[in-house]
Amino acid sequence: MKKKKKNTYYKPDFKYNIVALSYKTVNISQLAIELNIRCNLLHRWRQLYKKFGPRSFPGTGNTRGSGEQLKIYELEKIYHESMLNLEILKKGQKYIHKGRQEIYDFIRLHEGTYPIKKMCHILGVGLSTYYKRKKTPLTKTQIRENYIKGK
Repeated sequence: MKKKKKNTYYKPDFKYNIVALSYKTVNISQLAIELNIRCNLLHRWRQLYKKFGPRSFPGTGNTRGSGEQLKIYELEKIYHESMLNLEILKKGQKYIHKGRQEIYDFIRLHEGTYPIKKMCHILGVGLSTYYKRKKTPLTKTQIRENYIKGK
């Protein structure tokens, strides 16, 4: 049985240097053979460099793109987060004045829809307090207080 060849990781500086060298060289295929990299990989790096310029090889987990594209990406990210915060606040506003237990119930009800940490932050509840409250049952006094508030 053949062993699967492990993908090689090339650092961004290496890619920049190879692309720069490829523009100085006439025969790109020969350069790829000399450097022991695949020719199609070198062509892809050149295409990326033409499209994105200095932000072509940002590294693992980072977004590639021009300065304007990165600003747009960041603004879209902020917009979506703000919309999520607003949606949580709209749905949870009627529970804020009813007391902590109502807020906990709201969070428990919407656990699958929104991130718990975000709901706790927006509704002014401590995350550890929420988990502690969720894990332990209500005392008789708390049940009585909730019953009185309900009437």
